[in-house]
Amino acid sequence: MLHMAKTFLAKREPVVYQLKFDTKIREVVLTEEDREKVNDSFQRDDVNRMCTGKRDFVKRNGIKKQKRLLLFTVRELTSKFFEETRINLPYVTLLREKSFCRVAPTFRGRESYLCVKHENLELKPNESKNLHQLVFTGV
Repeated sequence: MLHMAKTFLAKREPVVYQLKFDTKIREVVLTEEDREKVNDSFQRDDVNRMCTGKRDFVKRNGIKKQKRLLLFTVRELTSKFFEETRINLPYVTLLREKSFCRVAPTFRGRESYLCVKHENLELKPNESKNLHQLVFTGV
């Protein structure tokens, strides 16, 4: 009988509870001067370095740029930026103003050096020894 009751009873629409929040959005408004200073500080070579690979690039909104690895965290760069310019900007503002091609280094990024050829020459004998392909004999 229950299966018949389901067809005769009116279906109730589910009640949707929506919570209303009054959130205040705080945004730091930067002048063009300050934006240029932030961009200049991120473009310096002592703050980041360029990736060496041909395929190390970042593409966003149709713009393709060479990837640059940050040498410090953005938290460290916040204090560095304040010491140099005496402009006190929050951490989030610096993150927002950072260019998309400046990225934090991954394991692969930390492992690559400026001259990969010479680094590989050092690694090949060590790897051969580990694989027991290269036998060292005593003289």
